[in-house]
Amino acid sequence: MSRRIVPAKPRKKIEIDHLAISVVKAIQPSALSKAERFEIERFFDCYLEEITGVKTDYRALDDGIYGFTDSDRMECVISCELAEDATSEYFCRSTMAHEVGHAIMHVMDYRLKKALLRSIHRKDHQLRVYREKEIKIYKNPEWQAWRFAGSILMPERPFRRLHRQGHSDNEMSEIFGVNPAFIRSRKKALNLRA
Repeated sequence: MSRRIVPAKPRKKIEIDHLAISVVKAIQPSALSKAERFEIERFFDCYLEEITGVKTDYRALDDGIYGFTDSDRMECVISCELAEDATSEYFCRSTMAHEVGHAIMHVMDYRLKKALLRSIHRKDHQLRVYREKEIKIYKNPEWQAWRFAGSILMPERPFRRLHRQGHSDNEMSEIFGVNPAFIRSRKKALNLRA
């Protein structure tokens, strides 16, 4: 069964990468020159609301839901069970970065789309949803948020340097604080050989 989502404003890979880099540069510039963990938890807790107006919270969520971002309520929520589970630290970091991507890239876009619809139709309107497979990748908000998460947690320059030096996926996983599967995904996104 294909999930249904609202298309996002079209974005190129480089545009998403630059957005993530601008956040890293403002909050933790050292992560752009040396391989280290970006403090996504600190950014989520201390800066996201200030930058975007999107409130952050930790709540008990239904099984299988690790986080969500709601453009109507202007909130970004992470599962408190996930955040408190020490064995899921890396997964929590990537989930948090993904939701931060939604908050930064999609909340205001969706709010503006709804405001435009209201001004045209003079009543509250819902944004149209599509099956995910019907949406071009560059308009897919999930792809955009995962691209952002990879770029903010694993900035390209230090990531490429570690790859050139021959670090294993597990070593890079420890350095960046993400699961090895996310390391492999980032390699693929940057067209690096395994």
